[in-house]
Amino acid sequence: MHLKSEGMGYRKVAKYLNGMGHKTPTGLIYSPSSVQSLIKRIHQREKKMELIGQEEKLKYSKIKINF
Repeated sequence: MHLKSEGMGYRKVAKYLNGMGHKTPTGLIYSPSSVQSLIKRIHQREKKMELIGQEEKLKYSKIKINF
């Protein structure tokens, strides 16, 4: 995440991670698309955690049901 936030593109991040000997969770080398997917999942997880931490707010409105 910090490499991408510093302005590196997905291709450069993948090359850096592969150069450091890191592997994907499935044991493969990193590709630009795998880096993009990983960052997308991290953002989704962060957003989900924010929603979990929020207090539930209920909204009621007038509903009219005709039969």
